[in-house]
Amino acid sequence: MEYQNSTKTTTLSNVDLLPIFHRIFLLIGLRKVQYPTPEEDVFNSNFIKKNYGHKTTNEIIEAFELAVTGKLDVDVKHYDQFTLPYFCKIMDAYRIFNNERILATPPPKLKEIAYQMSDDERLKEIEEWRKKDYDFKILPLYLYDWLLKYSLHTITDDLKADYYQRAVRVHENELRRNFELFGEKQPYADFLKLKANNFEKISDKDLSTINNIFKRIFINEYLKK
Repeated sequence: MEYQNSTKTTTLSNVDLLPIFHRIFLLIGLRKVQYPTPEEDVFNSNFIKKNYGHKTTNEIIEAFELAVTGKLDVDVKHYDQFTLPYFCKIMDAYRIFNNERILATPPPKLKEIAYQMSDDERLKEIEEWRKKDYDFKILPLYLYDWLLKYSLHTITDDLKADYYQRAVRVHENELRRNFELFGEKQPYADFLKLKANNFEKISDKDLSTINNIFKRIFINEYLKK
């Protein structure tokens, strides 16, 4: 089966994911006697589709290719087994690498260009984003302003509250993930304390992060309609 860039793991069956696993096993040097059992294959497939369903098959393969060639800051030793913590470790190193790659090549004056566009150009770009296989984290925030300006996506008070609650959960999950995988304990502990105090003394950094996640949820809800 040939995989295209737009093939997300969540759209594949467990059987379709097996060739991806086998390619990973070849890349990391796992011997056939060390391959997961059929039952483990099913469990691994379901876990990956649930937690990495937004990733394409090509992105997963690229992550392991970069890891084994030493281009990711991660230990690729598998200790004669393929485990989900091992998979997550590689994918998180890839996430960091990819974010740095994106930041290293930003479009010149993207925001300024976006705000100089005509109404027709803006509406066209919004429609183009609806067709893209995008990463939630890099959705441009100016789309939020455009959606409001052209009344393309309205929001009730109840929806606004729901989006903010979701934004808080996304931020909390990211902090917890960084703590569990990379030992970044203090930011997560500080956030839990802040949450317990009903966000009475929220920092500008946390507030900005949550607001930006809120805007991306708003944008994503429209693009996925």
